[in-house]
Amino acid sequence: MGEHQKSLFMFRTGLPKPALREAVESACRTFGLPHGFEDVGQQVWVRTIWLQCGLLCSHISELAGMLTEPTHQLPLAIQLLLDTEGPNASPSFQAS
Repeated sequence: MGEHQKSLFMFRTGLPKPALREAVESACRTFGLPHGFEDVGQQVWVRTIWLQCGLLCSHISELAGMLTEPTHQLPLAIQLLLDTEGPNASPSFQAS
C-alpha cells in the first residue's frame, strides 16, 4: 500500500479507519464471505482478512508441522476455516 492509500484508509499500520472497516464488513455480508464481525475484539477485521486466504506464503514452510499439531495450536483463521460446525467453516479449505 502506498503512502497516499495509507493516509486514506489507515490511522496507522494495522489500524484501519472506520470507513475501511465498514466497507470490509459490508462486502463480507453482501457477498457471503467468511468474517469475524460477530466476535468481540479489536482484531476482527484482521481475522476477516485472514479468513479469505487461510495462510500466507510464509506459513508454507511450517505447513507440515501445522498439519500434525493439535488443531488448537493452529493460527485462529485456520481453526475457524477447519471448524465444520462454525459459521466460517470452509468445505474447500477442509478438503485441501
